[in-house]
Amino acid sequence: MCVHYSTLGKKVDHKLLKEDGPANNLLLIYLVYHKNRGTALLLRENLKAFSTEYLEGLAKEAGYQHLASIIVEASDAGLSVNPRCRRYDVFILPEMWNVHGNPADAYNSMKQHIKDQIEPVHLSGVIWVTQEHDLRMEMQDSYNRNCELPLDKVASISLQDWTALLSQEERENYSGYLKRLDMADKEVQDRELCVVAVQQDPVAFPMQSRGGTLPAFTTDSTKRLMVTNRDRWMLAKEKLACFGFPVCKEFADVAKTPVLDIGPNEGWHRCVGNGMVIPNAGMVISCVLSCISPTAKLMGLICSYRGAHELQGLPPVIKYHSGWKCWRVEVGGTLHRMKDKEVPLQ
Repeated sequence: MCVHYSTLGKKVDHKLLKEDGPANNLLLIYLVYHKNRGTALLLRENLKAFSTEYLEGLAKEAGYQHLASIIVEASDAGLSVNPRCRRYDVFILPEMWNVHGNPADAYNSMKQHIKDQIEPVHLSGVIWVTQEHDLRMEMQDSYNRNCELPLDKVASISLQDWTALLSQEERENYSGYLKRLDMADKEVQDRELCVVAVQQDPVAFPMQSRGGTLPAFTTDSTKRLMVTNRDRWMLAKEKLACFGFPVCKEFADVAKTPVLDIGPNEGWHRCVGNGMVIPNAGMVISCVLSCISPTAKLMGLICSYRGAHELQGLPPVIKYHSGWKCWRVEVGGTLHRMKDKEVPLQ
C-alpha cells in the first residue's frame, strides 16, 4: 500500500488534502474490499513523514485495528545507505488474531541484534569488479542508446572512461556533479570515491552519495550510477553483491549455491531496483508474526481453505478457472495461466 496512495495525508499549503479526495476514497474502498474478503492482516508502507492519523480512521471505519507503526532504514539490515526512512503501519482484523506483544519493540530488538552481528556494507567495498569480460558486457548492455555511438564503437571504448557511453544530457549532469563536489579539476585517480545519479539534474535533484554510504537503488533512475574515481557506472553485478547474491565464487561458496551467472540484456539493474527495502520488509513481517497468533475463527478459515484444495489433491496456489478453462498458479502475488495441470504441479 504505497505508490498509488502516496498522496494520503500529504500537506498542500500547510493543509491536509480534502478527505473526500479520490485517493482517500479509493483507499477506503480498498480497505472495505479486504475486510469483506476477510484479509486478516494488512501492511502499509510509505514515507516516514506521512501522517497515519487519517489512515487509522479509515482503517477503523473499515473494521481494522491499528496494531503498530514501525520506522525502518536500510541500515537496519546491514546496508549503509543514504537516509531513506520508511514507515510500516500494521492493521489487523481483531477477531482474527490474538496479540502477544508490540511488533515495533520486536523490530527494535531484531535491529540491535543485527547491528551487533554484522558490519554494514559500505561504498568502498562495492566497486570491486575489474575483469575485462564483465566490464565489457556491462558496457554493451547498459550504455545509453542516445550516445550516438554504433555498437562496434561501443566495444572499443576505453575501460578507463565510460563518459562517451552517456547521453549528452547525462554527460552534462555528470560534469555538474563533479563541479558541485569540487572534483572537476582533479584527475580521475585523485577524486574522492563518490557515486552520482547522472540521469538526475545535479541542481534540481542532487542525488549523490558520499562518506561511504551507498546510493539508493531504484528501478529506472539509477541505472547508470557514475563512480567519480573510475569514470564508469556501478555494475549490476556489484549492486547484486550488496545484497549477498552469489554473483562471485566467494559468495557462492558461503551460500553453498552455484554462482549466479548474470548475462547481458536481462534487466538486472531493474531487478535490483528498490531491493534495499526487501530486507526491511522481511524483518517487519517476521516481527509482526512473532507478536500475534491466529484465533479459532482464523484457524477455521485456514483449515476450510486448505481442505477444499486437499480434496482436489492440489496445493493452495494452484486453481482451475472454469471460465478461462485453464489452471492458474499464484507466485509472488501474480497469477500465471497454464493449460496443462502438470506444469504448475512440477
